[in-house]
Amino acid sequence: MLALEENPRVRQPGGVLRIGNVVASDAGTYVCVVSNSVGEAQAEIELIVTPPPWVTVSPAHVRAEVGHAAAFRCNASGLDWALDETSLEWRHNGRRLSSVGIQSALGGARSRVLHLPSIRRQDQGMYQCFVRLSPTRTVHAAAELIVGGE
Repeated sequence: MLALEENPRVRQPGGVLRIGNVVASDAGTYVCVVSNSVGEAQAEIELIVTPPPWVTVSPAHVRAEVGHAAAFRCNASGLDWALDETSLEWRHNGRRLSSVGIQSALGGARSRVLHLPSIRRQDQGMYQCFVRLSPTRTVHAAAELIVGGE
């Protein structure tokens, strides 16, 4: 058992261990040892550090002709789609997309695909993938659709 190293991110105010700005190297087993005239007691806790969730949309730019199809894939890392609170919403230029004419499909364990079956001129713009992790936490990414042709 090693004592905690001197580290400005690690504090112990009032016997409470506080680690600020946690990094992967902080992972491990922490042991709290207390002693007095009667004896000694200890408790262990395992700290597991996981990277923060993030999403990307690929491809970042799509050029499509009017009447043709296009698709965007929202790729996620560090989250579990199976959790009840995890949900995905696609937006076009900041406005929520209705499900009319849009197909959103499971694209593997870590991605969702937005299919645009027949591109119209007004479909041009930015497509955003918003992933809700909890009632107060959302991550998002965006890609651009450029429409050409008549």
